[in-house]
Amino acid sequence: MRPVPVLAEIAWDDLLEVLWVGALAGVGVAIAFAFLVRGVIQVGAARREGRPGAVLPNAALAAVSGAVCLAAVIFAVYEMVTG
Repeated sequence: MRPVPVLAEIAWDDLLEVLWVGALAGVGVAIAFAFLVRGVIQVGAARREGRPGAVLPNAALAAVSGAVCLAAVIFAVYEMVTG
């Protein structure tokens, strides 16, 4: 009886690293996007209600959160292209 050839050897360490990094990145980007939406909504509400002091902090929150989301997308595309 011939031995069965191994088609693939699973590198469990690498697989687990992909899983936890993917989960962490997914949660992080989702939270950043939620802060982006919250900041934009609060800017609109502050303008409608005539609270000019609340516009700048919420706009800054939206801008930083948007930059984090954009950076995550650019990094992901870069990693896919360069391998």
